[in-house]
Amino acid sequence: MNKIEILDRIEPLFFERAFAEVSMDDIASMLEIKKASVYYHFDSKESLFSSLLERSFERYIESLDSALAASGSHPPKLLERLVNLPSESRNLFAVVSQRGYCRVPAMRSRIRLLENTVMERFHTFLAHRYGFEQTRSAALYLLVDAIAKRICLHECHDDQLPWMLDEVVRCFFSHE
Repeated sequence: MNKIEILDRIEPLFFERAFAEVSMDDIASMLEIKKASVYYHFDSKESLFSSLLERSFERYIESLDSALAASGSHPPKLLERLVNLPSESRNLFAVVSQRGYCRVPAMRSRIRLLENTVMERFHTFLAHRYGFEQTRSAALYLLVDAIAKRICLHECHDDQLPWMLDEVVRCFFSHE
């Protein structure tokens, strides 16, 4: 089993549980290999997680770009795709802050840098498509992220989502 296979197979474990709740024994057990085999590829749980975060981030960016491109000029469709992205993709990077990974000192600055990259990509799209300024893009990003967390963490697929998104569209995209 190579590094990429290991990372792809263990991502669900870190998606479901916080960093402190996952041991190298858990990882080896999930992979059905000896713990020494995991250490052959990664010298620590932190280095394994760092590699996983990078791989997850790359896939998250692909999903984000796809969601942005598929939305066209239809804000409700854009917002719906973005708030559902974490729960539908089950991508670790999409939930990295909810799972408390930003509290891991070795990961904090890297996560912040990656999140800034996502926010900049989001802003570039909104600035080009809708003429948004940086602060407006940031406010929308944080709001969409909060709604996505609610859906992902609480599995809140109920009647609240449509009216929340309608209100966000009205607040951010209406030209009144």
